[in-house]
Amino acid sequence: MVPEFEHFILPVLKIVSDFGTITRADVRKLICDHFNFSEEEKKETTRSGNRTKYEDRCEWALTYLRQAKLISSPERAKYDITESGKQLLNSGIKLVTRDYLINNYPSFKEFALVRRRKKKGEKQSSSSKQTVYNIDEDQAKLDSLKAAIDAFRNAGSEPTEEQLKIVQELELKISKKKCQDIISALSILDPSLANNASIALKFCNNTIEIKVAYTTEPFDAFEGETCKSITSTEKNQKRTRRPNLNFYTMGLISGDTIHFKDDESIEATIVSESKVEYQGKKYSLTALTQELKNLDHAIQPTGEWLFDGRNLKDLYNENIS
Repeated sequence: MVPEFEHFILPVLKIVSDFGTITRADVRKLICDHFNFSEEEKKETTRSGNRTKYEDRCEWALTYLRQAKLISSPERAKYDITESGKQLLNSGIKLVTRDYLINNYPSFKEFALVRRRKKKGEKQSSSSKQTVYNIDEDQAKLDSLKAAIDAFRNAGSEPTEEQLKIVQELELKISKKKCQDIISALSILDPSLANNASIALKFCNNTIEIKVAYTTEPFDAFEGETCKSITSTEKNQKRTRRPNLNFYTMGLISGDTIHFKDDESIEATIVSESKVEYQGKKYSLTALTQELKNLDHAIQPTGEWLFDGRNLKDLYNENIS
């Protein structure tokens, strides 16, 4: 069984110390030798299934050691031990935990605080989201109301205007949700259609009819009808927003160098949690990527950059998961 990542920290530090400047690939190989992992253990994957456990925990150990300044990275994907790292090894400590790093290394404490604030903000954002509308519950309620009205009529009584109004309002609520679902489906098939789709709803004799026209203008979908119609040009519901790019929560620190994938001789330096410096000028990664690719529009930038040979998009997605 692959141990938890805290059990990787000290062995990784010792490997870096024993072998001097060492590559990430060699660290991974030697950590397998250290733990004597079987072939099955080497194949164990994280919950996301994107990486093996031992690779993932080795990466986090390297990240934590760098953030605590116990190792340095003089070249891409290469590591050296620092004086602080040597002192830690000579202390005779048996296990290095996250709490130990927080309590003893200010740079790591700052890194942990940034990650904590980021996660707390995401949790608050998630908890403030509106509850997802459950159309099935309202549909069941509507069916019950209609059955009750039918029972009134069968008994020789007519429902009141107030009772009919309740039914009509519930029909309207359900139909609007169906409209949103139709536009959502259109946006999957062809976003340009969804942006120009008008939806007409007709309510007549307790029945609902939906028609779609690919126009932003109101249209007479039910020509000659006297029943109430509603036209909607609302776009599909907003997608859940992914967190903003934050280099620190991805395990990078100020001073780290990233390389442009199209031309790895082009380098940018991390100067804050969201900014890089290139040729003496500070940029967001989006703005710099747009400039380097000579585009007239912004694109998602992380897939265009590498850090220590790894795509920033992969690092971002791992941090989100």
